[in-house]
Amino acid sequence: MVNVVSVKVLDVRGLQCPEPLLRIVKVVEELNTGEVVDVITDVPECVNLIKETVEGFELGLVEVLNRGEYFILRILVR
Repeated sequence: MVNVVSVKVLDVRGLQCPEPLLRIVKVVEELNTGEVVDVITDVPECVNLIKETVEGFELGLVEVLNRGEYFILRILVR
């Protein structure tokens, strides 16, 4: 994915799935195609679920950035 300026940041650290996923869907629905939301989570189990769900439902493309103590899921809205 190319470097982009984030339009929105959604910090869901400490929340267990599916709560982060529900919040992501709400945010993505408010954005336009081509906009970006960075989702921050510290729950490794949520990373693959979020990525697979967002891409599976064709809501956007997801790039996962591992920052050690947390992950950033950069979602480019379709």
